[in-house]
Amino acid sequence: MRREWSVLAAAFLATAAPAGAQDAPNANAANDAAYQNADDYDLDLFSPPGPALLSLDIASRRASAPSTPKDVGYDIGSASGPDGDQYGLALSVMPYWLGARRITLEDYRNNTNALTRIFARSEWSAGGSYISADGDHAWRLGFAMETQLLDAQDHRFDRGAFQCLHEAWNRTRRGEHETAVTDIAKALAENPDMTDEDLLALQQQALSGGAGAGAFDDARRACEDASAARLLAKPSWLIGAGVGLRSDQNRFAGFSYDGVSTWTQYRQPVTKNGRFAFFAVARGDFGRAFDIGLATPVKADAWEAGGGASLQTTRFRLDLSATYDRRNYDGAKNDNFIRYAAIADIKIVRGLWLEGSVGYIDNSLYSSGAFGGVSVKFDFSDFRRAF
Repeated sequence: MRREWSVLAAAFLATAAPAGAQDAPNANAANDAAYQNADDYDLDLFSPPGPALLSLDIASRRASAPSTPKDVGYDIGSASGPDGDQYGLALSVMPYWLGARRITLEDYRNNTNALTRIFARSEWSAGGSYISADGDHAWRLGFAMETQLLDAQDHRFDRGAFQCLHEAWNRTRRGEHETAVTDIAKALAENPDMTDEDLLALQQQALSGGAGAGAFDDARRACEDASAARLLAKPSWLIGAGVGLRSDQNRFAGFSYDGVSTWTQYRQPVTKNGRFAFFAVARGDFGRAFDIGLATPVKADAWEAGGGASLQTTRFRLDLSATYDRRNYDGAKNDNFIRYAAIADIKIVRGLWLEGSVGYIDNSLYSSGAFGGVSVKFDFSDFRRAF
């Protein structure tokens, strides 16, 4: 075994060429793979409410703005307006990335097809809400999914991220590994009778995550920040759909079908750095019950379309929008109105986002007036890396 350690050390030192020789993206592939796992590469570029909150119509937005959804997310939201107050929560997951999938960024770019990547960007969500409207109470359940259709908005498809992480490895962790092998070879030369247990302990001590590990974490954070800035300047297109259940009982029981919802948003930056953008949104709700101040909720098919302008950075986004709404009610007069809204996303810390909205519904037969909402998005996988 000690001879094997000697051979291993000699082989490593023979192949550990100077950093300048390691510039090719595929060099040092074994080490790169350990630190360029696509499953671990999460950006924190906006984190809107989970799709279930969109389906429940409790989110600040009528259609999710493109973002970088995470493996697991938790949402708490509330909304208040002419139709009443609603409070809800949701759990969202990305099925493709559950289970510690081992795939490098380079493999993800080169060895997956378009449909696989669309599924990899898909977020699935389940949630519930409580409604209070004019003294009446109701419960809703929502199940929804959404995905981003364009590779341009896929942070794991960013070639610059792969190259940056590779170079970060060479600047930080590679030197630490070379030092570890040198220490092992020196220990063997000075004490040929060292036991295998002593050699293993020396290796673990040398590679236990010293200054090199911290330096690599800092470098990786810089790579992610640079990738987020590039992503901000690219076009994006998101689509989503969900189904709802509703109970008008005072207890959490007696649920029945409450329609389906679909939504989409396309966002196009108009400056090179992505600071300013225009966007278009559309939404449809079919067979859903609306609380509009009548004796009982009224079923309707509803359509909504519009657009707006956005000011955005990697930590903050402000959207101003106007949409035209049409609702065809069963047993009530149809309604057409304009919805104006201002929506802001603010990053509190990594993995924790706050989203709020204020607005006004104009010229509605039933629902004219001011509205507002707030939601909090908490992502554990990112939050644990914030400190």
